[in-house]
Amino acid sequence: MKQAWLHKMPSHLQGPKNRYMGGVALLCVLATVLTALSSPIEAVRWHCAVLLILQTILLGLSFKGFMSMERMIHYGSIISVAHVVILSCMRQTVYSSVQVWLLLLCVTHFYVGGRRVGLRWTLVALLSLLVPLGYALWVPGAYLNPFDFEQTVISMIDHVLVSLSVLLVPWLYKRRYERALHDIQQRRQALKAQQQELEQTIQMREHFIASVSHELRTPMNAILGLNTLLLERVGDKPQARQVLQYTRQSAEHLMTVINDVLDHSLLSSGRLKIRPEVFDLRSTVQAAFDLFRPQVESSLVSYRCEIDPDVPQWVLADRHRLMQVLVNLLGNALKFTSSGMVSLRVSRQHEGVEFVVQDTGIGIGQAKQAKIFQRFEQADERIQSQYGGSGLGLSISQQLVNLLGGRIGFESHEGAGSRFWFWLPLQS
Repeated sequence: MKQAWLHKMPSHLQGPKNRYMGGVALLCVLATVLTALSSPIEAVRWHCAVLLILQTILLGLSFKGFMSMERMIHYGSIISVAHVVILSCMRQTVYSSVQVWLLLLCVTHFYVGGRRVGLRWTLVALLSLLVPLGYALWVPGAYLNPFDFEQTVISMIDHVLVSLSVLLVPWLYKRRYERALHDIQQRRQALKAQQQELEQTIQMREHFIASVSHELRTPMNAILGLNTLLLERVGDKPQARQVLQYTRQSAEHLMTVINDVLDHSLLSSGRLKIRPEVFDLRSTVQAAFDLFRPQVESSLVSYRCEIDPDVPQWVLADRHRLMQVLVNLLGNALKFTSSGMVSLRVSRQHEGVEFVVQDTGIGIGQAKQAKIFQRFEQADERIQSQYGGSGLGLSISQQLVNLLGGRIGFESHEGAGSRFWFWLPLQS
């Protein structure tokens, strides 16, 4: 409503100062009309009528754009000072109530033109008070009652003090406002400089992490390749095979940490991109599930995978990232389940596909569930020392699911296992 009303005004009247000056001019017009209607002196009524005509002409010229608002206020102020002086003389009073309107000149010009203009018009207003005094002193018979000089001096002092006080309040406010604005601008510049420095530091850190991760992956791939060759050549040496298997497990764990750190760096910097491709969803789920089958064969965990018949076989998505999320969730489930059951169920849900990894492991306490998807966080401090891990797997999984256009969540009870699920908008 307010914006629509402002847009209907002429463009040269839409600024805040222009609206303020227009309001002051209308207030002066209203005061002139009321004075003309209420004054018992006929000469005062005729004088107010002439002033009203002049005010209307000035407002019309300003509204049509033939005169700026500043010039209109300037001319109107000159006419108003003359009007106030004449009315004071007509009423035969040295200190007239109509002279209070001179205070409006000080405040208006201070706001419109600044401190110097406001002080100049304050001086004009104070000098105009001397005119009725001179009129009373030099014109014979100007006042019917005896002239009280002491009362006049007191009235003049009161008017001067009130005028200066009225002008002092906005002046002090403006100074405090400008000082506060200057402090805010300096603080903003300092914060902007700190922000740029922090952004540069973060970029350097992410670049360092990515560079180091890439450098570490090359020798780790070589170590895993050589380990595979050695395992093929020590088939009849159980002790050597056991040592090589331990070495391979440690290398694979280190490779997982390196990949998590690299993915976290790419996600934080926004450089990780989803690369959709058409792939066989059923075989991908089975491949992720079978990665942990050798690990489960020597444990007490029941490990099973269920894929509903209505799940689409060929879908369009990022196969590598989907498999990464499944591996993260299955790996966590098996890591925290020493005995019992770990299952993966894939079903068609709400125009998409839902993946559910459920286990009967140690579970997550209610107080720890809020931070489970935060990076470098684990449910308990003892988890790090007892089970290992970097605390990045679930955070990365959540971000990958979001990038794939899905959502992820979990339900868990301490000592009763966990159920992690995620949904993706996969169609046949």
